[in-house]
Amino acid sequence: DIPNIGRDTAAGHFVYARQLGIETNYLANGRRGSRYFSQYSEKVWEYFTWITHELRPDLITVSDPELQVVLYREFGWDSFCISTISGIRDRRGLERWLEATKGCGTVRSLVLHHDVTQRDWQEIREMAEAASNYGIRAKLMMTESCYGDCPVRQAHYAFVGQAAGLRPALDPFQVSCILKRLTNPGSLLDLAGFITPEELHTGSDESGIDGFKITGRS
Repeated sequence: DIPNIGRDTAAGHFVYARQLGIETNYLANGRRGSRYFSQYSEKVWEYFTWITHELRPDLITVSDPELQVVLYREFGWDSFCISTISGIRDRRGLERWLEATKGCGTVRSLVLHHDVTQRDWQEIREMAEAASNYGIRAKLMMTESCYGDCPVRQAHYAFVGQAAGLRPALDPFQVSCILKRLTNPGSLLDLAGFITPEELHTGSDESGIDGFKITGRS
């Protein structure tokens, strides 16, 4: 449902956002990450040259530590956000990422894995504090439509991560979940990455997290 726009128009949006003082974040969080360079090297190289030299967002969101390394070493990019797709659920997961990207840019933001929101707030606080010790702002998703411990989540990511024009217009994974909610509205409470408005202030106070990501376009 999102109209295609040209690069000049996109660049204009980024310029206007900077004029308004709005932080911009470019998503490059497909499942294949740096492997796109080996498959479509010339096209992908040109694409990231445009992102890093013309768009120049405040952050680039990645789900693959190897892509962070490539963007730093080959394009001089320094400012990153770790996507929820990377699946970081605990302190060790964050440490593994930072070990893999050591010396290759700065992680400024982290969106925790969907299922983290189903944990106790104190556990989330420990994760937020661990991130803060590295100068990273941890965030929680609050309107994610995935169910907790979904067994087909990775397959769904692979499906939506296909190049434009290669995947069917209808998303069978999303349709299945929507039908579940239509036939059983109570299943909304089983969603991972879902925080109700009533929980928001309590959750922020108890977890220490003050950044929440509103997801989706519906």
